[in-house]
Amino acid sequence: MNLKKMKYKILIVVLSLISTVIGYITFDPYVYHLCISGKECIFVGWRKSFSEPLFLMSLSILFTSLFTFFISTKTFKRWIIFSTIWMILAALWISQASVRSTGFPSVIPTSKEEVSTWMGSLFVIISLGMFAVMTLREKCAKKTR
Repeated sequence: MNLKKMKYKILIVVLSLISTVIGYITFDPYVYHLCISGKECIFVGWRKSFSEPLFLMSLSILFTSLFTFFISTKTFKRWIIFSTIWMILAALWISQASVRSTGFPSVIPTSKEEVSTWMGSLFVIISLGMFAVMTLREKCAKKTR
């Protein structure tokens, strides 16, 4: 596989790595001296609404995108369309979720943390399943030719 075909795969890994680092750093701004103790800081309010969902979703994309180096370009193009749609749906659901959990166990996640964890986990499972199925289909199609 040449570098020209790998440029999108590398771009996805780099962007998800950057997003993971930003989410991790803004998750606790006092540790990384983004805020001065005792003063109001914009990053403190970001923890549940921005930092944690960003960190969890970008970590799941980073983990999944590492597998894209072992799949064909055709499979990658299908996956990137799926992941783009998934990210838009996840962002919409996370933005509409409440900040706090209701405290009652439920099948459908209700808080931002639960939604981002659930969507990130489901994304990894579905993506790896897609990679396996599409790769097997391509190999079977090559054998029958």
